Order: sequence, then C-alpha cells, then structure tokens
Amino acid sequence: MSIYQKNLMTDKKIFLIKNNESIKSIEKSILDAPYISLSETFSSIRYRGTKIVKKDNNYHIITWQRNIARLQKMDVSLPTIISITLNDQLIIQSIMLNKSFAGSQGISCCYQYLLRILQQRLTGQKFTIDNKHLFMIDNLHCIHLHEILVAALSSMEELIINNLNEFEEVETGQSFEDGEDIKFLNYQQSSHGFFLNWEIMFHNYKKKLKFNRNGEIEKIHNINVSFRLIKNNKEDIYINQLINGDTNKNVISQLLKFTIKCKKIIIKELEIKTDFFHSNLLPVSLVGLIIQSLGIIIFSNNYNYFQYILAALQRKNDKPFCIGIVKNIEEAQKYFPQFRIEDLY
Repeated sequence: MSIYQKNLMTDKKIFLIKNNESIKSIEKSILDAPYISLSETFSSIRYRGTKIVKKDNNYHIITWQRNIARLQKMDVSLPTIISITLNDQLIIQSIMLNKSFAGSQGISCCYQYLLRILQQRLTGQKFTIDNKHLFMIDNLHCIHLHEILVAALSSMEELIINNLNEFEEVETGQSFEDGEDIKFLNYQQSSHGFFLNWEIMFHNYKKKLKFNRNGEIEKIHNINVSFRLIKNNKEDIYINQLINGDTNKNVISQLLKFTIKCKKIIIKELEIKTDFFHSNLLPVSLVGLIIQSLGIIIFSNNYNYFQYILAALQRKNDKPFCIGIVKNIEEAQKYFPQFRIEDLY
C-alpha cells in the first residue's frame, strides 16, 4: 500500500479528536471537543472516523460523524455515534446508537425508531463488506447511519487484511468560500499509515447555478469543477470537469459521475483492491455535502432553506429515503411500517 507521510496539518485544527484516544473516551470527545474552522467563511464541516479494538476474542467498534453547519450566524452541531460489539466470527452481538443523535431534522429523525431498526436488522449479521447491502439507506432508513456504518466496514476490512488488533482512521472535510470559488478541503489519516489530502473547487460558481423553491438545483451552466489530490514531495493529481444541467436529476447525475472519478483516483493511489467506503468521497455523501454547502452560502445561511435542501436530497419522486424527512405522521406510517407514534417521544 502507498503511504502518505503525516505532516504538520494533522493537529487539532484538522481532526476533531486526538490520535490513540481510548475507545471508552471517544464518545465524550466527539460530543465535547472544540473545533476550529480553516476559514472564517466556512459553511459546513464534517468530522468522521472509526476505531476498532480486538480484545478477548471480541471486536469493539465505535464509528461516528459530527456534522456542523453555520446557519443564521450560529453553528448547528449534529453528531451520529454508533458502538458495536462483534464476536470472533465477526457476528454483530450488540449495536447501539448514542442518545445524542438528532439526525439533521430533529425530533422527526426518531432516535427510538432508528435504534430499533439497527438492532432488529443487524444483530446476528456478519459485519463484512460482503454484507454491505444490509447497511444501505433503504434498509436502515437514515443516510447518517449508512455513511458511518459502511465506513466501519472498510475499517474492519483494513484490520482483517493486515492482521491488526487495533485500527483507527479519522477524517475532516470543510467547505468554505475562496474568492469567487467554493472549496471543499479534506484531510484523512489512519493508524495503518495512510494520509490523504484532497480538495474540490467549484470555480466562479455563484452566477452559474440556480436553486428552485423546493431546495433542488434547477440549473447549472458551465461550472468548472476540479479535483486535486495533494501529494507530499510528488506531483499532485488533477482532474477537471465542466458541469451543465437543466434539471435536478441531470445535475445530480453529473456530480455523482465526477465524485466517482475522484474516488477511483484515491483507490488507485492507495493500491487497494476492496472498495473505499471510509471516506467523505463516498459519492452520495460528497454530493450531499456539496449541495448543502452551495445552498448555505447562496442563501446566506438561511436555516429554513437549508431544510428544503435536505428534503430534496433525501426524497426521490416525492418518496422519502430517510425517516427524518417525512412530511407528516401519515407519510411515516405509509413508507416506514415499523414506525410508531411513540417513537417521536
């Protein structure tokens, strides 16, 4: 495997929690640790990570995400933390969602409902990449759970392949204005040795895209989007793509194709044979981060419009992917039959 050496940027300004923190103290750190933006103009930050420890023939996993958005001159912090115990055959013995969870929609994200879905559908299942279909959004009904659990699947793969008793990886992605552009800057490191630094730029974008009243990107006209993999002591890798689209579906499709190209570059550089899920480059995650950040900046941190953007991202043909994005109780009962009204309280 190619190894990117650590550099001076891997400090508290980049990562939310310190390296080699004990698995018992990570939850507290995720919830309480201060964060520092790389720019005063930031619109969103996504901290993410996984730690796995093998002890007494069991595997103990904590996987997390903390999303921070700057809305109406205040920062909204939304953590998602899952703890898992596996036996020596990688079978899930227990799985728990931290009570701090509020999704991105508050009470409608239904902590009790999602905890029940996690435990009913994953307890007793094998925690491996081969079972990744069990960890998809349509089975778990929450994009945040999907993102951090597939990340943990990749981390488990790293641990098993390299015959390790402990593995951890941490990542932060931040988006902010950079002159006439918007920049998405990402850092990632693991205890196994890799260090990644990449950025995506939307060049001169403000007058070239339009959102509609439903939170969808209605049109993009000739926006140049670039990806740069920043490599120490070697020539950086660049790709550029011109994006045009006159429907939300078309724009999303082009953004997904672009992020898939970026992801393939990372996989090639790391020389890994399995998929690379533990990354903010996970296409569905990165497209969501991009669209949220664009909307936050264009609509001057308006919280109400931010909710429309999330709804547009998490619905298709007016059907909700996530329990948190339902319009009312009747819709929750229609599309999520195991939902109970008492799950809201």
